[in-house]
Amino acid sequence: GNPPPPGGNPGGGNPGGGNPGGGNPGGPPGGGGNPPQAPPNPQPPAKDPYYRTPMIKINPPDVFDGERSDMQNFINQCNSWFTMYETSFQNDIQRVIFILSYISGKGKTGQWKQNYHRVHTDPTTRRFFPPSLAQFDADFQKAFGAVQEIQKARRQILKLEQDKKDIDDYITEFNNMAGKAQYDRYSPDGNALLITLFEKGLPDHTTRYIIGMRPMPDNID
Repeated sequence: GNPPPPGGNPGGGNPGGGNPGGGNPGGPPGGGGNPPQAPPNPQPPAKDPYYRTPMIKINPPDVFDGERSDMQNFINQCNSWFTMYETSFQNDIQRVIFILSYISGKGKTGQWKQNYHRVHTDPTTRRFFPPSLAQFDADFQKAFGAVQEIQKARRQILKLEQDKKDIDDYITEFNNMAGKAQYDRYSPDGNALLITLFEKGLPDHTTRYIIGMRPMPDNID
């Protein structure tokens, strides 16, 4: 027969090279190709620049109803709130208004609250301008301070003795009573007085042991 033309396809396939894997021309490679690559691991989303750690929440102050024995606890609750949410209060006016909002509007507290607003409200503009927080605290203490409770605690601490109590229980009771008596444990005079009162309530053998300590304790803590 006639020899194949130059450049022909001796295998009888389509001229031009075709698909050596046997697939359709222009289609996906046959079994001899590389396997498809797995997609890269997805990257975590970028952190929101405005993300903030959830704020710790505390209970708001209890409404103060004029009970003198609850006054200091009420003030402590307000101070804790100011500390936790410091950025929410720009000045003393806002702090005083916040405290007033938690003072009952009924009975003797309600009357005091009305008078306080009247005294510090401009009759023309109707704007409320309370004094500084320190002055408000002094006014509030004067109106509702537990003077009798303080005097009672100071009488009780004079009589307090360890007796048969565990020493830890005695220390706890002494510290609680010293707080109610409002002795300043951080001033030199207050610290010295508390040391004297604490030692007075101890048994003699414990007092002798303390006196024999070197160096002698010079702080109630």
